[in-house]
Amino acid sequence: MTQHTQPVTLHLYDLRGKLVYKETLQSTIGTNSWVIDLSRYPQGMYVVTLNNGAEVLSGKVVKE
Repeated sequence: MTQHTQPVTLHLYDLRGKLVYKETLQSTIGTNSWVIDLSRYPQGMYVVTLNNGAEVLSGKVVKE
C-alpha cells in the first residue's frame, strides 16, 4: 500500500536473468495494480521487480 504518489520502475526478467521488459509507472495513494501484456513472450516463469527508490519488491510470474 502506497502512502503517497511516486514513480515506480517495473523490471521483468526471464529465468536466465535477462531483462525482457522495463517500464516506469506512477503509483497512487493506496493499493496499486498494473497489467503487463505478456502475449509476445514465450511461456515460462519470470521474475518481476518493483523499485520505488526506497525499497524493491519482487515476485514470480508464470505465463502459461
